[in-house]
Amino acid sequence: MAKSFSSRESIFRNRTLDSVRGLAIFLMILVNFPGSWGKMYAPLVHAKGDGFTLADIVFPMFLWAVGYSIFHSLEKNKDRSTVSFTLLVLRRSMLLVSAGLLLNFLPDKNLETMRIPGVLQRIAICYFFVLLGFRFLSFRQAVITVLSIGLCLSLLNRFVIYGATGFEFSSVNPDISSSLGATLDRFLFGSHVWKEAKTFDPEGLLTTLISMLSVLLGVTAAARYESGRDWRTSLFWIIAYIILGVILLPMFPCNKTQWSLSYILLSAGIIESVYLIMRSIPKLDSITSFMVGGIGRHALLLFFLTGVIARSSVYAKVRSEVFKRIMLYTTDANMSSLIYSLLIFFSIFLIFKIVSFFYFKFKSLSMRLPASFRFVSK
Repeated sequence: MAKSFSSRESIFRNRTLDSVRGLAIFLMILVNFPGSWGKMYAPLVHAKGDGFTLADIVFPMFLWAVGYSIFHSLEKNKDRSTVSFTLLVLRRSMLLVSAGLLLNFLPDKNLETMRIPGVLQRIAICYFFVLLGFRFLSFRQAVITVLSIGLCLSLLNRFVIYGATGFEFSSVNPDISSSLGATLDRFLFGSHVWKEAKTFDPEGLLTTLISMLSVLLGVTAAARYESGRDWRTSLFWIIAYIILGVILLPMFPCNKTQWSLSYILLSAGIIESVYLIMRSIPKLDSITSFMVGGIGRHALLLFFLTGVIARSSVYAKVRSEVFKRIMLYTTDANMSSLIYSLLIFFSIFLIFKIVSFFYFKFKSLSMRLPASFRFVSK
């Protein structure tokens, strides 16, 4: 059994990872593209404060997949020079940061109030530091370094607050606005934080550095599968993550905004269990690959493009009109809102299938031409 699982992993590894990314995009669309923000089922709404909903698994899923991809990137670029590799990582990271800042600029187009942190910025920072850490340190040293930084910052964010007399220790779980992370956000970014909160940012700098732990768990998961360990090893770690996450709940309540330790562990356990199930069931792997694999291969590009569309005034008008028409066929506003989200997803799905069809048609045709006339190389 162990041998067959390992061989399947080496053959279909990328397909399953693409499916995980695609599943994250699917859930993101259900969460971020409702027919009406006021009409959503509870699991699709982020928990306010402490708590955990289906919506809260989306971002850790992206970061876990980034970690898994980092392991592949290290193997793929192991012969690249240090300078060339560093420039490659820096270029990709800066591209993500630039795309994130552009998304933040688009809604109001006001540099004085534009939000600086963001989802793509967090991914870029995690990708940059974790990847370079594993490049310049041994695997064990990199794990210990990232783990130590993440744990220390998580402890500080949980037990240190900024009160009336300055920084002080607090045994009580702090309010988000008085946490060390929020204090740092206000100091670094001032008014350039999430406008819905104003006193903190969900993707602030301190919690971004803590979220490197989610990326780290993706890297270590990839290392297990690549080394040929059987499914029992992965199952052991999944159970360990979940049990440890539950044990830590009283001290570190599950909180996405704070990126608490329990949240990191519970989300990693859920995500890797999804990955393991898809890897272990060939038919499910094929279905998920067909439905979301293609989308997952371009997850970050899709995140950016859908973000641009969602911020346009035209989209707001279209959404309102479509939602009204869906409401004519059902009296359940929440269901109508969900149907609208599903329509958005299947529209993206069809577009990708059509584009892929013509792309491969063009590639196949170009391969039949003489070498000097080919537009697509082998």
